[in-house]
Amino acid sequence: MSKEKNIGVPKWVKDSLSNSFQQDGKELVYIVPVKKTALGRFFGTVNQDGIEIFEATNKKELNKVDELFFRDWESASAEHFFIKAQFIFQKDLFSKELIVEDKAKEIEAIIRQHVPVQVTQRPWWRKVVGFRSKTKWKMVVASIAYLYIFALAAEFFSENKKDNVQTAASSVQQEENAQNTRAMAQEKNEETPTPPPPAQEKQEEVKAPALLTRSGGLGDTYQAFEKQYGENAGTKDMARFSGDYILPMFVNDRAWNVLVQFEATDKPRRTLEDANSYVQNVIPLDSKKIKKWKLDGNRDVVMYHSPSLANLFDQQWFGEEKPGTFIVILKHDENGIFSFTVATGNNP
Repeated sequence: MSKEKNIGVPKWVKDSLSNSFQQDGKELVYIVPVKKTALGRFFGTVNQDGIEIFEATNKKELNKVDELFFRDWESASAEHFFIKAQFIFQKDLFSKELIVEDKAKEIEAIIRQHVPVQVTQRPWWRKVVGFRSKTKWKMVVASIAYLYIFALAAEFFSENKKDNVQTAASSVQQEENAQNTRAMAQEKNEETPTPPPPAQEKQEEVKAPALLTRSGGLGDTYQAFEKQYGENAGTKDMARFSGDYILPMFVNDRAWNVLVQFEATDKPRRTLEDANSYVQNVIPLDSKKIKKWKLDGNRDVVMYHSPSLANLFDQQWFGEEKPGTFIVILKHDENGIFSFTVATGNNP
């Protein structure tokens, strides 16, 4: 049975990559362990452009060995295991594999903003180490190992049960003695009036913070999103509301990136007028349009500025732009607009 690698990222790796990206003025969302070859330690930097892969040497050096840009691919498939996940990107006859060993769901959500992702479903037992490959000898070895572990656990709990029985008998005797003592004390204090309990102070209801937007969007808090859209099916950093209709990402409890997917509704394509009305619901109320341009054949970009947004995030979240700057990316095909993203800064 193969031994799983430690999925942690050393501090020196985080510091080195974070400083490098900051000096280059590039966005950095996640740093995660990735599997590249059987030997070596590899780490991936994840942002809205794609994933860059670095190999860590014994001398604490990082060498870039590969990169994957989302714009280069037409589709992707995802297969999740207990610890890691495998993504396969495809375009025409070409494909590329990526195996991440942490934050698989969060990375999948970022990939979905750029290419469609088909998730491969497995029964739970196919996700267990030793059963994933369906190789007979691996399954036999894994079964023996798991039975041995279960036997040790059963023996451990059996010994604990014996100790608990003895402890319980002692506790019963102690409780009987305590009851007798309380009864004697009660007889002495029957005529002593009991003072009324102090009045409990009325707890103030925790109010949700005021919205920066009309219905919950860029710059709003995680609590505000829960109040507006209900239960979160994702994580607190990478949330999923209303059946994946709205997918916000948070830093310091504030949404810095919000993806709205019309494809997750019963009306998967919208007109420009309809889409713009939805945009106005998720951008700050004091937003002013700065400029608009066409990024490519399927994406249009609109830049805005919001004074109320300026003090919510550090400068790094706005790139080289003035604090409070953000963009809206409208994605469309020949049938209409199918999604849009609102994000701080100016990097599409």
